[in-house]
Amino acid sequence: MKRSTLAIVGLGAFTTAVLSFLPFAPIAGGALTGFTASDSRFRGTYMGAASGLVGFVPVFVVGVIAGVFAGASWGVGAVGPAQFVGYLAIAAVVFALAYYVGLGALGGFLGARYRARLFSGSRSTDADVDANANSDPA
Repeated sequence: MKRSTLAIVGLGAFTTAVLSFLPFAPIAGGALTGFTASDSRFRGTYMGAASGLVGFVPVFVVGVIAGVFAGASWGVGAVGPAQFVGYLAIAAVVFALAYYVGLGALGGFLGARYRARLFSGSRSTDADVDANANSDPA
């Protein structure tokens, strides 16, 4: 990744962290990333997903700490209350990963799409849209 890519992803992750008290905050971070990155929907989507992944790191750290303190063990045997809470913490971390990355990708797509519509008079959008616009239907 280039430095500008890392800076844009970091900006989206920072936005997600600042707005984390709001529901669906990764959409806002992904949208900012997608808008800033490009008017290509594909690039906006994966940049938004990368922003969500970077924004997920603090959630992962807290989830791992909670899982360790809850006593999650990977051993075979009966599942006690502490192990159940640990497994629940692990499941919550997996759900949070899908939440952050998925909503970040959605936001990146929407941000890139908004940018493409905003600047459609002066810039081309995606290659597939340009190819379809220039093709002759006959």
